[in-house]
Amino acid sequence: KATVKVALQSRPSLFADLPKGLQSDPELLFLAISLDGSLIRFADANTRTDRSIALAAVRNCGSALEWLSEDLQDDPTIVLEAITQDY
Repeated sequence: KATVKVALQSRPSLFADLPKGLQSDPELLFLAISLDGSLIRFADANTRTDRSIALAAVRNCGSALEWLSEDLQDDPTIVLEAITQDY
């Protein structure tokens, strides 16, 4: 796991190629999404309802909003973060 963390820190896009078991690891998931919010598209539906993960995603990739649950897409704080990031 430590090796995967180091690899993700230098190249977050590797998250997309990880086995599902590693993609669902909360620590690896949060790290990857914090570095590249668009990676939330690889997260399971339950993860896309997590507000803290959603905020981490839109803080560096406003367009990550499109992969969040409908409730979070309507959350004013998350929408504002997404808009702020993109402009």
